[in-house]
Amino acid sequence: DRFMVFEDSITFYISSYSEDFLKEIYDFYMENEKVILNNQFIQLVSIKFMNLEYFTGEKQIVIHTLSPIVTYTTTDRYVDYFKPSDAEFNTLCMNNLLDKCHALDIKQDDISFNVEKVLYEKKRLVKFKNTFYVGYLSEMIVKTNFETLSLLYDTGISAKGPAGFGMIEVKKSEESSLFV
Repeated sequence: DRFMVFEDSITFYISSYSEDFLKEIYDFYMENEKVILNNQFIQLVSIKFMNLEYFTGEKQIVIHTLSPIVTYTTTDRYVDYFKPSDAEFNTLCMNNLLDKCHALDIKQDDISFNVEKVLYEKKRLVKFKNTFYVGYLSEMIVKTNFETLSLLYDTGISAKGPAGFGMIEVKKSEESSLFV
């Protein structure tokens, strides 16, 4: 049997483009101080909302993945996975962002995203719904604008975002600034 042991506390992140979904989650946790995860009761201690610091124009920002990024192409049922340092990664992420804009009725002209430098990447093999995916935990400097960063923050970076892949956080420097 596989199991997880938490000796102290855990942090659980939830993000969504849907404010209604987030409100439902919040209301549920406000009404229930204990929840069941994997047949174990968990005591809720606090709920915090994380907001992005607004900025204008394009900035270089350090992002850190909280869950593996999955980026791939499929040709004749053969899947080719890409890591953040691969040249194709940026193009695939941009295409994914444009697809999200189309699905969510967001102006595509507002999308700006470019990986400037990969600071760290670590390969992870992840099983989801009886399928194995190659993903990467990463930290990278990206050049983007607030609108795109907000979309990435809400929906994840690259493919399989609705399944929890590619969740990011903005890494703050010692000066508490979002920017490099």
